[in-house]
Amino acid sequence: MKRVRYLVTSKPKIISAREKGWRSRRRAIPWLRRFRSVRGAARSTLLHDHLRLFAEETTLHGFRYMASPKSWFAERLLWAAVCIVCITVAVIMMKIVWNRFNESPTVTNVETTNYPIWNIPFPAVTLCNNNKVYQPAAIKLAENLSTQLHLNYSVVLEVLRMLPALINPRKIDLQQAHMAQDMLFRAGYNITDLMLELAPPCEEILVKCIWQDAESNCSDLFQVSKSVLGVCCSFNYHGIDEKLRIAKDEEEARIHYAYGAGRHAGLTVVLNTGQLEYFAPLDPLYGIRAVFHDPDDFPDAGLQMALIEPQRLVSVMLEAQVVESMSDVRWISVQNRQCWFDDEVAVVHTSPKYSYYNCLTECRMKAFQDKCGCIPFFYPLFNDSSHVCTLQDTECLRQYRRMTTGLHPSGRPAFGEIFSKNETEGMNCTCLPQCTDMSYSIITEIAVLEPKFVKFESVLKQVSNSSIMSVFFRDITCMKYARDAYMTWDAVFATFGGIFGLCMGGSIISIFEIIYRIFLLVIATTKTLLRRCKQKPRENIVVPWNIKALPPHHAELLFPGIRHKNI
Repeated sequence: MKRVRYLVTSKPKIISAREKGWRSRRRAIPWLRRFRSVRGAARSTLLHDHLRLFAEETTLHGFRYMASPKSWFAERLLWAAVCIVCITVAVIMMKIVWNRFNESPTVTNVETTNYPIWNIPFPAVTLCNNNKVYQPAAIKLAENLSTQLHLNYSVVLEVLRMLPALINPRKIDLQQAHMAQDMLFRAGYNITDLMLELAPPCEEILVKCIWQDAESNCSDLFQVSKSVLGVCCSFNYHGIDEKLRIAKDEEEARIHYAYGAGRHAGLTVVLNTGQLEYFAPLDPLYGIRAVFHDPDDFPDAGLQMALIEPQRLVSVMLEAQVVESMSDVRWISVQNRQCWFDDEVAVVHTSPKYSYYNCLTECRMKAFQDKCGCIPFFYPLFNDSSHVCTLQDTECLRQYRRMTTGLHPSGRPAFGEIFSKNETEGMNCTCLPQCTDMSYSIITEIAVLEPKFVKFESVLKQVSNSSIMSVFFRDITCMKYARDAYMTWDAVFATFGGIFGLCMGGSIISIFEIIYRIFLLVIATTKTLLRRCKQKPRENIVVPWNIKALPPHHAELLFPGIRHKNI
């Protein structure tokens, strides 16, 4: 029987290019498999060794019992289950703490129930006559326009009666609106100047003014202002951007404070409702509306309001609430705390300081500008090039009036998306409440006025259908709340550390041990793989004589470069 002897040599066999490509591909497959198997075995061995060393040396509780060679198999299973349960409990408790930190980052507590009212400003009081066109001024203007433009006197008066539609939009004849606008344009009037000229003068509305039991000149206490009700007269209002009247001195420009409670420590005014001068009322009634708001807030919709009818004694009792945010609240993101500090965002058109109501006002202005291409005259203009709405724009103002009075409940996108997809639901505004804020609430008492029982009876007799309004704080103290961070970053860190130590007995050193062991594992694995890859295959392989004879093509697949002989 012949034996086959295989001699391994480094001398290559002369083969064709086609056969050489096929053999090179078949030759590379076993080497790649051998490399992968070596690498997998190396990693498995290293990982097992490092896990065992970590379990034996770590300060975490329970792991050393799983790796101890003295522990039984059942004991190792028990400790493994205990460690898994403890890790699970720790993760769940940390997640609960983290969710609580994100969803309820602040807490508001009562700081004191005896906060003095002289530490907060007296609210601004804005008085707006329901009559928007003063009859003597309308008659004088109609005479001038009819003479200047050669128009019918009654036609001019009819045009002036349409002006309240700029404040409370309603359906009007578009042809008449176009004629009115053309008439005013030819006369050189713009809407803002016209409404200021025709509004009831503050000198006619305010008959007598008493501030803190001392009679004062009403022109020193009140100033002409704009509001959502048109042209009005405001006391202690300092949020106007475009000045309609310059303060005469420093005393007039300062914010007023009340240093006590009761009628004698507040504001009392005798008002002339002006029934005889009514020409174009906003609502079908006689009276003056009083709006109470923060001195820095624009008198817009949604504020405290009271109606003063003729021959009425109206007592408005004020109550205040103050919310002050601690410095730790600043470290919480705006998205989580849902409020803004005054110096974090600017509302430049309605007030030099940020407030929630001023932000809503600007959002409404942007909405009207976006939808109707104009801004109602009673709002502060963005710039000199802003277009003021005319009578021709009242239809658009009426169409979008409902949407600008409400907010869409979902989301808070940027100012670019003023209206939601369903425009009947309201506006989308990036307006958040103030972190530190104060608010006023009112309690109104109304009684029939009997002039003969009033100490300034002579003043009331001179003015028919007059009324008296008194505004004062109900108590010398108010409620103050403190908003603080429910859990700061250091508290979260300490809570996580307590949970980690309670469930696993760990600390910062334990975390460093894990990082250190992972680092050693990466270094050892990298070194092993590099050492394996650098090893070159041997050129000559001696095949044992007792190997089973294989066909020539099988031998060449296993050992490339082989040359065989028959012996």
